[in-house]
Parts: sequence; structure tokens; C-alpha cells
Amino acid sequence: MDSVETDEKGFELYEQLSELWSKARMFARKWISNYVNVLQQLLEKNRAGTINLEAKILPQTKSFGVTRRSDTDMFTFSINKNIMPERMTKKLTESCCKLV
Repeated sequence: MDSVETDEKGFELYEQLSELWSKARMFARKWISNYVNVLQQLLEKNRAGTINLEAKILPQTKSFGVTRRSDTDMFTFSINKNIMPERMTKKLTESCCKLV
């Protein structure tokens, strides 16, 4: 996961990484970006499967329990309140967690 400031730099990063991985005979798929212009330049088979470029709906991705919303570039996580310790205070819960 990397971050760039513009869509031009985003596509340039995609090309550089793809070239590097091809030298190792590797191929990365399921690319996601919060820049729709970058995604439009990728082959459809290389994009994450739930992208609707016409509607400009970008998916949420999840890794290690952390969800990233591509449209807002925000990370979130949820915990199950049934497995929280009994001593978890309301103040602590509200400051760090969204209960499900």
C-alpha cells in the first residue's frame, strides 16, 4: 500500500511496480485507487472486482481486520461488543471503537 499526491503519479507507480514484478515473473492484480483516472487506465482484469467506474463507486477493501474506504481514503475497524472485556469503559469505547 502506498500513497501519492496525483493521479499521474499513481499511474506511474502502477507502471513501475508492474515492471519490477514482471522481472521476478510475478503479476499483481486487484488494484485499487481513490483516483478514478488511474483505474480507468488499467485493464479491467487488473482492477479490484467491485469497481463501477461509470457510477464512480469505489469499493471498500479489508486487510487484517482494517477496512479502507477508497472514496474517502479513510481507515476504519469494528469490534464485536460481545467479546469486549467487562472493564471496557464507555468513554474508552467511544474514543476508539465503532461497536457492531
